[in-house]
Amino acid sequence: MRRRFRLYRRKKNSGRYYIHDDVMGKQDSLGTSDRATALRLYHSRNEAEQQPAMNLQIARAYLTAGDPAIAERTWQVPMDEMAKLKRGATRTRWLVAIKDKAFDTIRHLPVLETRPEHFLRVLENAKVSTNVYLRRIHNFALEMNWLPWPVIVEAHWPKIVFKDKRAITWEEHQSIIAREPNPERKAFYQVAWHLGASQSDLAFLEAENVDWEARVISFARKKTGSIALMRFDDDLAEILRALPKDGPLFPYLRRVRAGDRSTEFHQRCVGLGIKGISLHSYRYSWAERAKKAGYPERFAQEAPVHRKGATRAFPAGHPSLKDTPFAATGHPILLPGNPTAGSVIMVADAGAQVAAYSVNHGAGRCMGRKAADRALDQKTVDDEFVANDILTNCRLYPKDEAPAAYKDFDAVLDSVKLAGLASEVARLKARFVIKDADSSLRGAA
Repeated sequence: MRRRFRLYRRKKNSGRYYIHDDVMGKQDSLGTSDRATALRLYHSRNEAEQQPAMNLQIARAYLTAGDPAIAERTWQVPMDEMAKLKRGATRTRWLVAIKDKAFDTIRHLPVLETRPEHFLRVLENAKVSTNVYLRRIHNFALEMNWLPWPVIVEAHWPKIVFKDKRAITWEEHQSIIAREPNPERKAFYQVAWHLGASQSDLAFLEAENVDWEARVISFARKKTGSIALMRFDDDLAEILRALPKDGPLFPYLRRVRAGDRSTEFHQRCVGLGIKGISLHSYRYSWAERAKKAGYPERFAQEAPVHRKGATRAFPAGHPSLKDTPFAATGHPILLPGNPTAGSVIMVADAGAQVAAYSVNHGAGRCMGRKAADRALDQKTVDDEFVANDILTNCRLYPKDEAPAAYKDFDAVLDSVKLAGLASEVARLKARFVIKDADSSLRGAA
């Protein structure tokens, strides 16, 4: 019988062994320069091709030696383990998400026996959230080495398409208020209109959060922990006077889940024929009205915008910099690149407004961590630091943090400048790189 794979060795790349697939016409590295190891991998590929019925049993035998539970571990295990890592409202949302009936078809399916059609069946008539959470569960199992290979490769996952989001209009708000028979819920929607805060922040407001003398409502945001200070006018004052004088302002809504509050609001909208809005729409509405009224940009943005993977970029003269050392120059921006390319100090330009006064916090990755581990050569990575006269505290520099795993820093800088977001002030060059001693970094000291 003709064998599908052929073994050969390249003199370059440290003399590594490769296999050639005669059917697909592709070559794959075996990741080794040792002939005995390469022959063993080569023969296993051909044996697997010639005995497909035995593949799973052989794989299970090898994997069970290192992880005795791998053969029996079902998808319910990663679901439960991920839930243990969550806290607060995030944990509550996760516990609700994994109860999705769409997951019932794989809930008790052994992870090792999962095929693409199992996941595709889950996704056939699933919600957007099912797609999102299934990806997270799948990736968690991969990262924990409970799943030896992806069930579905990234390119073939169904695209996540979220529904359009918009602000609630004054007319829609008034219709909901007029239709709402429950006094507490009606007051809740009215306060949401005036403050534009998240529903959880509103539900947990207490009488002590209201400073009547200064006419200010202050509270710590549940999501970020930052303090919000909101002045209120006579219209909101009239609503607040009808609420409890001490303790929770919304005692019932405080006790129910966020999902229940959202469902109740959705039911009101359905009854009125209003489409495309949720409780979150009050935040969009507040931000739009604040901006039109000439409110300082930072306050209009802080309600709906949360910077992640980005940094503030306030140019000179921005209201947020008033009475600060940067009022005339603009707030400095540190844009890190990588050890060999260096980093830059920038200052925001007027064009930063189109990006919500934010710029990217770094060059960004061009290779995933696992891809970098597979593709990059350890010696090449370490030699690059020597060539650039950069010291590190690593015996073996983590390949997933190597400069080659990140985008071309100069190209990233050019895109920021051409977009009119910020200008370069100074370039910084690395001389020493310190990595944390956590064992997850493997080679770090």
